[in-house]
This record gives sequence, structure tokens and C-alpha cells, in this order.
Amino acid sequence: MTVRNYKTSRALAAIGAFSLCMGSLSMASLASAQEESAAPATDEEGMPQLSPEEEAARQAEKNAKPCGEDGLNTPEECAAREAANKAALAEAEAQAARNDANQQAYETRLSSYRSQMDLYGDTVESRKRAKAEYDQIKAAYDAAYAKWQADVAACNAGDHSRCSKAPPAQ
Repeated sequence: MTVRNYKTSRALAAIGAFSLCMGSLSMASLASAQEESAAPATDEEGMPQLSPEEEAARQAEKNAKPCGEDGLNTPEECAAREAANKAALAEAEAQAARNDANQQAYETRLSSYRSQMDLYGDTVESRKRAKAEYDQIKAAYDAAYAKWQADVAACNAGDHSRCSKAPPAQ
């Protein structure tokens, strides 16, 4: 290997090592950023904990002047907004009630369906047992009938040992 090739290969190796380091550093910073943004911290009541800036903004909202007195909205705009908010709240509550009723109806239908399927399964099993019993009885009948036909044929052919006895006289 010549000196020039040696220097080139060392330079390429250094570039590769540098790229590898930068890639692992960017992956590490990405992983730490994901961990930080994965889930907000919550207090003992399950409410998200706010940063000091967010807490200050929330407190400022609480201390703000009521709508219409803040100089940003007219009392009519505030009343219209309040009416729209009440209507939206009423519709949301009605939708939640409909959802609850639909869920209850679904659960009732599902329970009924499962009961019917259990009954159907029992019926199918019952029919299978009845069919098996019928097949067993029919097989015994067919065997007895075939033996009787063979006895009649033998009796008619002259084998009187296979003839049935005459019924008693009355």
C-alpha cells in the first residue's frame, strides 16, 4: 500500500467513525427527547402538572375581567358566546346520553344473542344425541327385519325349523 492510499483510507475511516459517532449522538438525543415528551407528569389526582409559565397563565385567566368588561368583546358577543357554549354543552350531554343508551342496548342485544347461541348449541347437541339414538334403534330394527325376512324365505323353502309357531287357538 502506498503512502497516498494509506492516508486516503485513514481519512475515510476517520470520516466513517465521525459519522457513526454523530449518528449515535443524534439517536441518543432523539431518544431523550422522546422520553421527555412521552407522557406529561401528573399529580396524585391524575391531573397534568403544569410548568410555572403555564400555571401563571392559568392564574392570569382566573384573575381576568369577565367577558364584556375586558374591553375585547361586547356584552352581546359574550352573551352569544355563552349561549353557544350552553347549546354545545347541552348537545354534548345529549350525545353522551345517547351513546350510553346505545351501549346499554348493544350489551342487552349481545347478551340475548349469546343466550340464543347457547340454546342453539344445546339444541344442536340434543338433536345429535336424538339422531344417534334413532340410528341405533333403526339399525337394531333393520337387523331384526332382515333376520325375519330370511326366516320367512327359509320357511317357504322348506326349512321348517325357521318357521314361526302357529298362534294358539282361541
